[in-house]
Amino acid sequence: MKNELISLLDKMFLESYSSYFEKINAFANDNEKVSYREVSLCDLIERHPNCNLSFIAQMQEVSNSAVTQQINSLIKKGYVEKTHLEEDKRNKGLNITPKYKYLIKKANQKIFGKFYDSLTEDEKLALFSILKKARNNTTID
Repeated sequence: MKNELISLLDKMFLESYSSYFEKINAFANDNEKVSYREVSLCDLIERHPNCNLSFIAQMQEVSNSAVTQQINSLIKKGYVEKTHLEEDKRNKGLNITPKYKYLIKKANQKIFGKFYDSLTEDEKLALFSILKKARNNTTID
């Protein structure tokens, strides 16, 4: 049963992930569509507010110039902004914009809302309990 559950979850996440990018880009204008790489960068920036280009390059294991091109694209689309850091005026931190947060929120609502609405109240409570327990027990030591 354990292997079947892992296989089912893996398949579900892979199928949902593919659909996720379709949904994100369905809410974006043509010149503001995002790639997997760009969403990955935005996720990293969101988890590390005020990080800089060097940090992202190191985390992604790519060159600073590759990151610079992608960040500039995200800035142009309005999904990332550079801000001056209080402690170091020469260095700029990167942050996610409300525009990107809204795009992700709309995609999440579209994908997960349909699933959520298909559950009974008991199933919703059970799923919440299971996911909360899984989240607390899946940290990598």
